[in-house]
Amino acid sequence: MPRRGAARRLSAITAKMDAMPVIADSLIADLDDEQREAVLAPRGPVCVLAGAGTGKTRTITHRIAQLVAAGHVAAGQVLAVTFTQRAAGEMRSRLRALGAASETGVGSVQAVTFHAAAHRQLRYFWPRVVGDTGWQLMDSKFAVVARGATRAGLQLSTDDVRDVAGEIEWAKASLISPEQYPEAVAAISRDVPLDAAKVATVYAAYESLKSRDDGVAMLDFDDLLLYTAAAIENDAAVADEFRNRYRCFVVDEYQDVTPLQQRVLSAWLGDRDDLTVVGDANQTIYSFTGATPRYLLDFSRRLWCAWNATTGRRRRWSRWPTGSSPRRAGGWPAASCTWSANAIPVRSRHSTNIPTRLPKPPRWRRRSSGSSNRARHPRRSRCYTGSTPSPRRTRRR
Repeated sequence: MPRRGAARRLSAITAKMDAMPVIADSLIADLDDEQREAVLAPRGPVCVLAGAGTGKTRTITHRIAQLVAAGHVAAGQVLAVTFTQRAAGEMRSRLRALGAASETGVGSVQAVTFHAAAHRQLRYFWPRVVGDTGWQLMDSKFAVVARGATRAGLQLSTDDVRDVAGEIEWAKASLISPEQYPEAVAAISRDVPLDAAKVATVYAAYESLKSRDDGVAMLDFDDLLLYTAAAIENDAAVADEFRNRYRCFVVDEYQDVTPLQQRVLSAWLGDRDDLTVVGDANQTIYSFTGATPRYLLDFSRRLWCAWNATTGRRRRWSRWPTGSSPRRAGGWPAASCTWSANAIPVRSRHSTNIPTRLPKPPRWRRRSSGSSNRARHPRRSRCYTGSTPSPRRTRRR
């Protein structure tokens, strides 16, 4: 029997779904069943798990059009972000086509990259937050990194400078400061181009060299995100103005988000959850810059929403109450479990669905003692740990 809090959440979501207005058939006529289900999902946190060739861009653009047509949000209050200018341009063109066809005004939705959005916001809020100090965006950090290496007493080749610049970019995208860098790379056994202490020294020199003598601050592309997040986090007036301006957010290719970009997204959202993300953890291509699919896979834990796609079969999962676990609860939940938001998996034509919340396999541990025969046969020298019943063991003589 579901808990009282879970029942209230379920009834609230059911009421929200019942209150969904009927939209024009033209917005969903050319969609398949899975895409239509994602487009018609109620307002709130929605995660679309989809592989290549499943029409992800079509799904999220039609969802934006549906939200605008249903009156949930105005077109000017939607901010859609992605990772490349090409993808942003494709999204804008599709939104304009949908706006012309449905007369919803969805063509005015802003579809930009993370950095373009942060650049525009920082230019607007900078005088209020910083003051009269000017700033200038750096086209490349190579020259400043080379000067930082010279200041640190290092003679680096062109390739070494480029590698160190890449390490600085990775560290800033991962929210790692120069002081934290040696310990951070040691913790994950990261392959670094130079000694970690030397990279940290160049990193610190690079940050100090960005302040020019004329008082103009030099910002790289990672600083755009850092300063934007800090402005919203530390200034209540800035946060209120921005959050009144934008109320609905859509993120494409969410598997490529970095910790820094996630920090900006969290600052944009505040305590709201009107967020739609789409991605495929198998298509993470920017891991060298700090991108990680864990934000996509942990979406349900952070925003109380989780659906799972396994071999084309949809299941609804619910977040486990504090102090409980799937094993303690007697297994993984069935489709009748309570749920409080929506994550719609879109079926792939190429069977590239990925499981995101499968039961963890049992952990193994090796026995501390055993004969050489057991050492040659690992299966005989391992046993389960945890609550899973152990396999039959050979009786010792």
